[in-house]
Amino acid sequence: METEVILLPRPESAAASTRRRQLIHHAAENALRKRLAAFWSRSGEVVAREPDDPFAPFLLIRITGYPAPDYGVWRFQARLEARSVDGETLRHNFARLAALFPFEGGPSPSGGGSEVAFELLETAEGVVFTEDEAAGLRRTAAAMTVKGAIDIGRSTFSSKDEPEEAPADLPTLATLRGDLDPGYGAAVLARLFIQNGLPELTLHPFDRFHDSTVLETAGVEVLNDLTRRTFRYRLRAGAEDGAALRNRLAQALGPLPLYDAELTATQGTTLRIRHLAAAGPLSFKESTLFRRPRHEAELLIDLSVDLTRSRPNSGDLPGNTIRLAASPIDFAALEQAMDDYFVAASGLDEFVDLSEGPDDGAVKPFGIRFTGEEADETGELRTLAFLLEWRKLRRDTALSALSRLEKVFPRYSLSIGGVAFAALLVKNSKIEDDDETMTTHGELHFTGIIIK
Repeated sequence: METEVILLPRPESAAASTRRRQLIHHAAENALRKRLAAFWSRSGEVVAREPDDPFAPFLLIRITGYPAPDYGVWRFQARLEARSVDGETLRHNFARLAALFPFEGGPSPSGGGSEVAFELLETAEGVVFTEDEAAGLRRTAAAMTVKGAIDIGRSTFSSKDEPEEAPADLPTLATLRGDLDPGYGAAVLARLFIQNGLPELTLHPFDRFHDSTVLETAGVEVLNDLTRRTFRYRLRAGAEDGAALRNRLAQALGPLPLYDAELTATQGTTLRIRHLAAAGPLSFKESTLFRRPRHEAELLIDLSVDLTRSRPNSGDLPGNTIRLAASPIDFAALEQAMDDYFVAASGLDEFVDLSEGPDDGAVKPFGIRFTGEEADETGELRTLAFLLEWRKLRRDTALSALSRLEKVFPRYSLSIGGVAFAALLVKNSKIEDDDETMTTHGELHFTGIIIK
């Protein structure tokens, strides 16, 4: 079963959203202009707007649109236009510029304090050359469309790149770290809790069938202040030993609350914490799983991050958890392995392979066979049904066999015939007397539960 990673949107006020888009747009446009100016023979000709002089040579670079964004990535289209009365030089320079694509833009300074992390830059269409005449002079023009993407999480944006027409009623920014992924907060919290008594904690999905301790992203606060981000996380834990679980959680949560502190993750992310505190009580619940006790705990945690003093490293972001598909089961081999397992577990030594069925002269009157698979609505389990059967025994021997076999159950976390079972559980059993032969027939139905 593959694990789907769900990434949360970033809710924010309309004013903050408008300002953030303007800042990112202008910083990205400035950075793209500087990046491509390095490949133009005269960098002074690279401009943000067309010059008033109709004969001045120029290369105009503008971002013209943003298709639907992916999470944490801004895809864009840009227009490159050039004009000169020196047609031969312009054609040479523009063709050389076009030949660079596609290429990785990489981290690119804007000149205003921002650094924009460009991903692949490539042309969206071919170069178009045109000619016209103005005041008796022939001019050559060239144009092409470029598309690319910006990794917002690895980009840094400075208020110096804000447009002059930014709304005056919004607060002045210092330095803004792009759109901070909640995975960075999860990474620093995981390291904090692991160091304080939860070494088993992971950022993988919660496992409700085994001992499991995970940290999940539960929400993101509306963004009104562009210098901070507040995330909510859910700490979930489950175990068979409830007392030990309580002790581990109490120790791990001991440092909370924290104020104005610095936390780091394993790959170098450093977050400046404004506050870190529980958002409610630590709750516990008890239940049973496969007829064993199960204890689970849950706690909501709020984390407020100062973006201006935080340094994320993308190596700390959690990746997808991939689980390989299970191999198909060889049920004939599994039946034989079940026979061998119950011989050893119960002390009985008279089993027969019932896949072909015993006859009246069978020397070994015991056997196990697979009888089917039960439906599971959750899609997380496979429940295999088996029949353990014995025939033609004296009644006292049959009753003794039933007693010994039932003592084998339940069994947990075992492998039989290369198949990993979470549990073997009895469903029912019965014995029947045959008056004609003066023997007893017995059946024991059980299930083997496999976690996908």
